[in-house]
Amino acid sequence: MSPDTAPARRAPIREVAAARTSYHRARTALEALPERRLAGAPSALFALARLSLLGLWGLPSLVRHPATRSSPTSTDIDRSWQRFVDQRRALVSGLPLAVAKGSFAESLAATAELAETFDLLVRKQLPLAHRAVVADYEAGYDPSAAYASYRCDAANRGRVGRPARVDDGPPRSTPIGGLIWPSAVIDAEGNAYLGHADGEFVSLAPDGSVRWRHADPQMLYIDSTGALGRDGFLYMASTDVDPRGHQNQGRIWKLDPSTGEVAWAFWGRHFEDPEDSEDAHLSSFFEGNLSCGWEEGRVVVYAGSDDGFLYKLDDAGELVWEYDTEAYPSGVIWTKPLLSPDGQTVYVGDLAEGMLLAVEKLDETTLINISSGIETPIREVVEILTRVTGFEGEVVWDTSKPDGQLHRRLDTTRADELLGWRATTPLEEGLKRTVEWYRTHADEVRK
Repeated sequence: MSPDTAPARRAPIREVAAARTSYHRARTALEALPERRLAGAPSALFALARLSLLGLWGLPSLVRHPATRSSPTSTDIDRSWQRFVDQRRALVSGLPLAVAKGSFAESLAATAELAETFDLLVRKQLPLAHRAVVADYEAGYDPSAAYASYRCDAANRGRVGRPARVDDGPPRSTPIGGLIWPSAVIDAEGNAYLGHADGEFVSLAPDGSVRWRHADPQMLYIDSTGALGRDGFLYMASTDVDPRGHQNQGRIWKLDPSTGEVAWAFWGRHFEDPEDSEDAHLSSFFEGNLSCGWEEGRVVVYAGSDDGFLYKLDDAGELVWEYDTEAYPSGVIWTKPLLSPDGQTVYVGDLAEGMLLAVEKLDETTLINISSGIETPIREVVEILTRVTGFEGEVVWDTSKPDGQLHRRLDTTRADELLGWRATTPLEEGLKRTVEWYRTHADEVRK
């Protein structure tokens, strides 16, 4: 590669990030216009100009960049770009007729479609094509296994890096029980380990024969992909019933992969008993996939639960710590915990994702606003609250008090730039969930 061509072929990671930041700022200004009204008009006009420049000059150069052209997602990017160009042309050509008719409904609909394609390109497809690649974390897994954990590697690419011994016979199927929701993990010999919806762990040999099964009366179903640990053991998870048959618990297991013999089982710690409360619904099901770490010569296990907690266990089945994501009751943890390449940081995602990423992802001290970035008047908040609570009384405004700060809107640019995070729950939906949670837990909160 000559010096003249080297810079042109460098992946435009910074340029894509700059375009994404510019787009985010412009979109935030436009979204704030209904609340800010005339005060927000200058910012909105500047935002439109910024988006126009980005669409006319910034995006074409990024789409045509050699690194983009060689990306596996280049076909999708081409389709989106051509759709963007066609939509923009149709919008511009239709404006004179809209002005003549005095009707802009079709133009507004076309603008919304154009904005959706623009968003897809700038916030998703181009950043995906030029994302930074980091090393996989594999220290906690069996290094000889062909497929040691869900999607095989820490980046969740599903790429198999090591071949397993396979049977040369014809394809075959083996009925093992109910629906099979989790993926199988596969060791170096080609033996598979998985579970099914009738509540049973099963190991299959390469020829499809059953090596062993494990179940007990409290196992309800298996929805979690296990992991083959570096210590030679198999780690699995289950959704269970309590001794009285209530569906509210779950377990993490350590088993001998050769025999299915149980070394230990750890029960989830946070659940509600239907016999104590008719409103009980909190469960400690383990439906997410497991991850294995490696610390001081020992395997550690990470698992997220429906109770909103991330659990860390040592290889003896003892709880090292639990982290409350505060996602419950709005969400549960069904994702596989992701470990950083050095194994020192663990990431999980749900409705608490913004705060968790702010804690875990940064390696420097800085302030980040975790917010929607949209200014909402107090009157509108009160109106929303009356709707979601069913309040039918009169709202009285005390106009004798002095006004405070008339406008306040947090800049969320850093959250998007540094964390890749953006609020996705509308204010009314968030308030509705909060009210529902309080009503469910009112007695507990008042203690």
